[in-house]
Amino acid sequence: METISPAFTKPRRCAQPVKSVEKNYMGSLPFERYFQGSVISSPNHLELFKTAVMNCVPAQELKQPICTKFLTWQPAHNQLAIWTMYAYADEILPLELDCVFSLPNPINHEFVPLRVEQSIWNGYLPSSDIGMGHKHLLIVELNSEVSFPALLRKTENFFDKTFELDELPKSNVGLCRRADFPAIQTHLLSRLKE
Repeated sequence: METISPAFTKPRRCAQPVKSVEKNYMGSLPFERYFQGSVISSPNHLELFKTAVMNCVPAQELKQPICTKFLTWQPAHNQLAIWTMYAYADEILPLELDCVFSLPNPINHEFVPLRVEQSIWNGYLPSSDIGMGHKHLLIVELNSEVSFPALLRKTENFFDKTFELDELPKSNVGLCRRADFPAIQTHLLSRLKE
């Protein structure tokens, strides 16, 4: 049986929004406004996150709609789970984004409407927002008439080994708003040249 890292046992009430007001979207610089992460497609890996929620959220709170929504969630053809690193700002759900890009090569990008429907704070707590400076499992949905960008489909088998939630691989995909992408792309390309 997989074990859950002690880092995922911090007490916090389910669905309690992150109260950080240090930085929101408008308070961040355009080149900072993106989420970096990795697609999680293996059912076994998704079960690790569900187990973390069941182990870390008090039993009476597991019955809350925000928890049951995630615990009963099964990926539809137009949905993906993306494990993101430290969020650039606080964001309220649902969140509309419309650009997906490769972190190793930001020239490779696609403009496609995405909607972040669910957020699992630090991998164990369903939340109604994304909290600045924290990791999240994001449940992302595409308009059902649009196919997933090739960029995301290529990363679906990225996780081919067993892992613990605190051992996730390096981010390889970025999500942002189209309006911010030129600044993000310029910044990332300049860093790649260094």
